[in-house]
Amino acid sequence: CGKVAQIYVGANSQIELNENKLRIEDAVNATQSAIEEGIIVGGGTAFVKIIASLLNFINTLGKEEKQGAEIILKTLPAILCQIVKNAGLNPQEVLDKVMANQNFEYGYNALTNSFVNLIEDGVIDPFKVIRSALSTSASVASTLLSTDCVIVENAR
Repeated sequence: CGKVAQIYVGANSQIELNENKLRIEDAVNATQSAIEEGIIVGGGTAFVKIIASLLNFINTLGKEEKQGAEIILKTLPAILCQIVKNAGLNPQEVLDKVMANQNFEYGYNALTNSFVNLIEDGVIDPFKVIRSALSTSASVASTLLSTDCVIVENAR
């Protein structure tokens, strides 16, 4: 509303205070992004729900464009799968169940360990963040496709 707010942050140590400040700054930025462009289901579910549409779209592309879209297609389930792994479940089972449900808002809530309407449960992401992530992914994919070789560091 164009108003000013002050947020007081406390902690037991300087390290904890810095961490709390960063978390609050992230929350404020996410809220501002959500106000600008709206929200979408979170927890990686939005990426999973667009896979079927992307598969149909890929068939209309040329060879090089198709390769870039396939790279992005392979990465879409990664967020949901990592959340599910962290919760101690089988990612493929959860992925299959989320993809099988036609409701866009249906997904896995790791906090409650249940399949729910994510919007109603408050598992959301700012649309601006999701859009930016896909845009960046497309940019990286196009860069990789236009190079002769890539050198990567083996992360352990």
